Amino acid sequence: AERYDGDLLTMAARRRTALATAVVALASAAGLPTAGARPPVNTTVGLDVAETFARLPGAHLLADTGASGDCVTGPVPQPVAFRSDRVLLRTADADDRRIQALVASEATLVGDGWTVAPTVSVRVGLTGADTTTPVVPVVAVDLGTPAVRAAQVLGLVRALRRDGVEASPDYALSPTGGPLGMWPFGPPAPTDAPLPAPRRLRTGAGVTIALYDTGVPQAPYGVFAPANVAAGPDVDKPDLDKDGVVDAPFVGHTLAVASVVATLAPSAEVLAFRIVDDGGVPTDLSASIEVASSVDGYFGRGSGPDIVLLPFGSPACDGLPPLGLQMVTEALVARGESLLVASAGNRSTDRPFYPAAFDGVLAVGSLDLTADRDGSAWTSPTRAGPRSAFSNYGGWVDAWAGGEQLVVSHVDGLSFFAGGPVLHGRAEVSGTSFAAPAVAALLAEGMALTGRPAEWVWRRLLRPTGTPCPASGGGVAVALTSMRSLSFVSGRSARPSPC
Repeated sequence: AERYDGDLLTMAARRRTALATAVVALASAAGLPTAGARPPVNTTVGLDVAETFARLPGAHLLADTGASGDCVTGPVPQPVAFRSDRVLLRTADADDRRIQALVASEATLVGDGWTVAPTVSVRVGLTGADTTTPVVPVVAVDLGTPAVRAAQVLGLVRALRRDGVEASPDYALSPTGGPLGMWPFGPPAPTDAPLPAPRRLRTGAGVTIALYDTGVPQAPYGVFAPANVAAGPDVDKPDLDKDGVVDAPFVGHTLAVASVVATLAPSAEVLAFRIVDDGGVPTDLSASIEVASSVDGYFGRGSGPDIVLLPFGSPACDGLPPLGLQMVTEALVARGESLLVASAGNRSTDRPFYPAAFDGVLAVGSLDLTADRDGSAWTSPTRAGPRSAFSNYGGWVDAWAGGEQLVVSHVDGLSFFAGGPVLHGRAEVSGTSFAAPAVAALLAEGMALTGRPAEWVWRRLLRPTGTPCPASGGGVAVALTSMRSLSFVSGRSARPSPC
């Protein structure tokens, strides 16, 4: 146990060093001041740090920078990261030996002397509309020899696909405020502004929202928390070496996301599930395992959550999306018990971001509502505003809500880089991660008012009262007109929508 704790402390120190290096490198590359390793707060740094975080100890990640495949997205190069020691297959084949032999034989085609001794380690599955309709499961194949280059993993995936097997890398998922996408405007910023007063107490009463994210920080680092469904696996330990600096850049993400719901639908019940893997980074496999196990285990068949909130994701390499999340979203959509709401991503591109871009998932982009007439980050007289510069967009985005410069609950007593300001329970944040819970809260309001399921509220109430956003490629803005009023009143503007 002592050796294990020591390893964790060493890993935390290395991660903190890598994080500080990444922040300084990003600021320097963007022409920003770096004196004292102190990046400016709320200054756009238009670079991705997947390559830096791929080197974190224990994460087993590689970053593809575009040389080996169609992975890079956005106006500025933003690598996509995935596990070096694993591939995912989507197959109903139950013969492990045959699967292992296939992976080993195709790996020889990749070259450079790479050999593997694959092992089928995990099968993840869910039933669909009924117990007799299984969705094709996902099989995780651990590679005996981890790849040293992203091209090896992608080459193996392509070879398997040429053999007729659906395969993908095990993508690292970026909670759209970190770890791989980082923050649109720098780390969560300390603020003297108060938290907004919550809306009417009964707003969202009786609605259950399952939030799959990076976990609830252990006490005393969080002053606000959604319900913990399991104190052990769903709790994040943000500062193992107790130096006052977070050990991972996504610490507090769950608190901030849940805080948006608590402001807009304070009586909705938010249950937090932690999706990170044993290396401390969420991946397609770790997320799909957590969703599948909690839906069937914690909730049970026929009693799923009203809303499944997914504030994370990844683009796809070579057009192949994350197979694990594809499987669980297909199963949950087929069941019809829950409406899936996901953030559209912060890469300022129209390329699909998953799971938001999957069929049946409500994809949410971010608006800058501070630019609208009332100047509020939370409300909009016209239900619209310009698209946030960082937000993904396109015809696959269904809804738009405020996701910029929101004051939310956050970690208490920690800073995000050495020498940085200490957060005291709240912060200013931006990202599509925070637009998605705003839409989830409005859905909860409609469900509580009508007694109807979330899908009905979206189709019959929320979407019809939104403002069309053709300039952003589609979808409607569903921002609140006032924190004190019902959200289901006409907010259409006679002038063209700027979103």
